[in-house]
Amino acid sequence: MKAALRFFPPLIRESLLSTDAFRAKLGFETNVILSFVGSDISIRRSEFYDAIRRVSENNKLEIELTSTSGQKCIVKGEQFSGESLPILISEGRTILTVSSWSLSPDAAYRLKKFDEHVCSRNLHGPRIQELRAKLADGALADEDADRLNSELAENATDVEQFIANSLRSGSSEMPVLVPHSLAYYERLVGAPGDCADLMSFLAETCGEHLGQLLAWDFQRGLAQCLLSSPHSSISSKIKVGDQSSCAVRKFYAWLVDDGDRFSQVAGLEVGLAILHRFPEIADFLLGIATQIRDDDPADPGGRLSLTASLTILVDGELARSEILRSKPPFWRRLAAIAQASLIEREVLKLENVQYAEFCQTAMRSRGQEFYLQAMTDLRVEPRWLPDFMNPDQLKAEFAGRILATSTRVKENIVGEQLRRVLVEEGSDSIHAQVVFPFAYLPGPLEGGTVSPVKMPADLADVLRQQLEGRELTASSFTGIINSAMIFPIDAEHTQAATDALRKMKYNLDLDDEVASPSAFLAGLAGVAAVTRSSDLATDVRILLRVLSRRDGVCVDIQDKMRIALIASAANADLPAWCQSVGDWLTEIAYGDVDAGDARKLLLTLDALCGMVPYLWRSCAKARAALASVGGRLNLQGSGEIGA
Repeated sequence: MKAALRFFPPLIRESLLSTDAFRAKLGFETNVILSFVGSDISIRRSEFYDAIRRVSENNKLEIELTSTSGQKCIVKGEQFSGESLPILISEGRTILTVSSWSLSPDAAYRLKKFDEHVCSRNLHGPRIQELRAKLADGALADEDADRLNSELAENATDVEQFIANSLRSGSSEMPVLVPHSLAYYERLVGAPGDCADLMSFLAETCGEHLGQLLAWDFQRGLAQCLLSSPHSSISSKIKVGDQSSCAVRKFYAWLVDDGDRFSQVAGLEVGLAILHRFPEIADFLLGIATQIRDDDPADPGGRLSLTASLTILVDGELARSEILRSKPPFWRRLAAIAQASLIEREVLKLENVQYAEFCQTAMRSRGQEFYLQAMTDLRVEPRWLPDFMNPDQLKAEFAGRILATSTRVKENIVGEQLRRVLVEEGSDSIHAQVVFPFAYLPGPLEGGTVSPVKMPADLADVLRQQLEGRELTASSFTGIINSAMIFPIDAEHTQAATDALRKMKYNLDLDDEVASPSAFLAGLAGVAAVTRSSDLATDVRILLRVLSRRDGVCVDIQDKMRIALIASAANADLPAWCQSVGDWLTEIAYGDVDAGDARKLLLTLDALCGMVPYLWRSCAKARAALASVGGRLNLQGSGEIGA
């Protein structure tokens, strides 16, 4: 068995070897080597921890250790704020100051330091009590101490510091930027529990999490609350309470200068609601509103590009690591946005950073994973597309949120400058940037919600007339396409669209009002998805087939796959969705596909099947056809498209 381990994939091998029972059964002994950031020193863990224990018992000791490369090191005690802590010294330079309480033989000291640690980091709950009980039982073995320290580090305070250190060192390792820990994200944004959708999360879990953060520490707690508020319904639950004017002013002074964009929008919503109580924060709110108003979505190195790119990076890594695979899409996106915003805060502190290059790197790194995960999410939450995570849409969404809040509490906004930016309709106002339909499209947490905005009766009549007219063209469908993400579409309108396509036998005229065949087909597929109309989805597939055979009409193969995934979301049931995706892609693969396109699509399809393994069976024919045309078959079922 020991010899066979070398043939296991690295991740599986590492997982097995990290399990105590597995190692004990095979008689493995661990000899972990510790390395220290900022030095080339590496020391055996057993020797280092033993030295720490001895120095903790007798701070007058100086214990000499030898690194794996033969360098001499010293572990000794040194006074810090009236407390003796072990330090590691090499060649007269302090390499590390060790917080050694978890290794201390003194039970009272261990528990005292544990309680201080968890309180300072807002750690609580049954798991923390289990760890405390284990610590009370006796001094920890090396591995248990490492495991304890690792679990206790799964909090926003420590992760923020890890990210800062990583960015300053230039390493930016992915597991540091995006921790692979469910417990961490539950502490960051609140555990979803059994909530399957945003509305139940808001009703059952969200408020308690926000309240606990504010009760813990107003400044740090409110900063974390805003990380968790990419939706107005969440920020509306943040209750400042009876905080002092000084405390509120201090927070908003930080937010206007150092806050990430999502937090600034949420902070503006919170601030406007309490402005009548704290008028002294008006200038800070004006500063935030002005920054957001002046953001240029066309700037590849601008703040909106940074926010979008970091969100794509984090959500893509969460998709790749699969640690939140069992959680609903809205909650994973909530966690992704919060973590991306935390990274953004640290990026803003760096000097001489080229944001454009940073954004490009983030997109190249996890863009495909983000995109495919969002496309598979459509089966569960069909109203939010990955295309919406872009600077232009963020600009529109932020403007829409700010205008809605400003309108609701406009009596609080009394300052002339603040009213000009937030309430009035001049060219330098937020109102001027609210453009239909973009400001009214669903946000990243709203993919599974039903739009609360009822379609006006006159608009419903217009849509019906367009679809029931004598002369039907592609523009006859633009009304229902543009309305599908904004208003609830009833079965009558969906059936009218289906009847119209069948009436004209799919011989649709693509008039000048249609931007492109791909965009039109994707829009119509979106109508099928949000209305869960499998009939309309089938008609879109037939329409794509007809248009693809028409001279002068070109639909790129990647666009065909995109249309297929959107239309397949008409099926909420997983087996039906898999079958639909398989049928669509098999037809595409057996169509007119050149070798280059076949290879690209095969790579994308393999990545998609890796995310949803049930697709391997339904997409087997498509893979075989693409491999035949492309000249190869990836038997391992993995791959990706480079940027």
